[in-house]
Amino acid sequence: MNAACATTPPQPPPPTARETLTRRIDEAVALRTQGRQEEGIQQLSRIRFDAYEANEPALAALALHRKGDLLHDLGRDVPAGQAYVAALVEYEVRGDLMMIGRAAHDLGVLEGGGREAERWYRRAREARLEAGDKAGLRVTDNNLAITLFYQSRFDEAEALYLESAGIAEEIGDHLGAFKAHGNLALLHAIVAEGGFPSEQGPVPKVDPTSGHVKQGREHFAKAIAAGARMGKAEEDACAQLGRYDNRCEWLSPGSTPEKGVARFYVRLISEVEVMLDEARDEREALDEESEPEQVTEAEDTLLVTETLLAAALTRAADALRAAGPVDEPSTRDIEQYEQRARTVFTNMARRLTETGGTASELCGLYASTSDLCSRYPMADEKPRKAIPDKSPK
Repeated sequence: MNAACATTPPQPPPPTARETLTRRIDEAVALRTQGRQEEGIQQLSRIRFDAYEANEPALAALALHRKGDLLHDLGRDVPAGQAYVAALVEYEVRGDLMMIGRAAHDLGVLEGGGREAERWYRRAREARLEAGDKAGLRVTDNNLAITLFYQSRFDEAEALYLESAGIAEEIGDHLGAFKAHGNLALLHAIVAEGGFPSEQGPVPKVDPTSGHVKQGREHFAKAIAAGARMGKAEEDACAQLGRYDNRCEWLSPGSTPEKGVARFYVRLISEVEVMLDEARDEREALDEESEPEQVTEAEDTLLVTETLLAAALTRAADALRAAGPVDEPSTRDIEQYEQRARTVFTNMARRLTETGGTASELCGLYASTSDLCSRYPMADEKPRKAIPDKSPK
């Protein structure tokens, strides 16, 4: 081509004020990824002023809203809430349903739970329904359901979880389906158990023929399937149950409540063994120059931890029997757990006797030691010989 005939491509038009302000907001918010929230907050304050100057009230409200996000990042929840409420007012003046839903939802998240969070989530849900914001509605339904779930309002929570799951499946949101079905599985697990337990512990016994057990397992299977579409494993579905993750023991395919109890205690053995190693290390680190109080405290910690281990071992053996039918590997495990429990408990009693204590004192120490004493009776007057702990290394 003749160079003289070449034409210079047209230059793109300069960005509009709206485009510039939008870019600046995005850049200010992106500072959170570098831990520079304070800088981002200052920038958003300036952007809000500039947006008003440019007659862009929607972006002025957005800058304030995103400022609330960065304040929330820093744990400054009072000013964050003030920013969200002020932004919400501006959205409502303009009738911006999408942003009303978003701001009200963020206020619900900020509250964490309870009646006030419920109030904000319901406002967000109303706006998102009216706006036809399915993706946003899916999230708000799930969060509102969680809020109601922890108030033991199970029927209301279930309806919202189901709606959230349905929307997630409709729009192809695998993560949303994973969360909603996992939450439904937990809800049915807790209802099957008669409500929230007074304290954390092994999975309570439930009727395996219960409708809630059946529904819980169905939803857990759906959560696993949704997770698999994102490359998640069954363990990820269990982890989503949070502090109730041991419920996945009987929600899992092919498991039973009794097997869940057994798995809980088997897992507990490993956890207590780590604690026992730490307690032994602390005791061995003390020498003759250590304060008597330190030695006493270390000995007490060791005694308590050994008690926990012996109790976990015996309960694991009992739970494996109850889970039946007992196969050959389970029989070996039961024998090993019971032998180790006897070894640990006998050595505890020996050390207590050497320091002037008696078996009676040990048996009256805790409910678990009383149970162990009934299994492995020992006379006060007999010295105890140490038994090697043949725990697997």
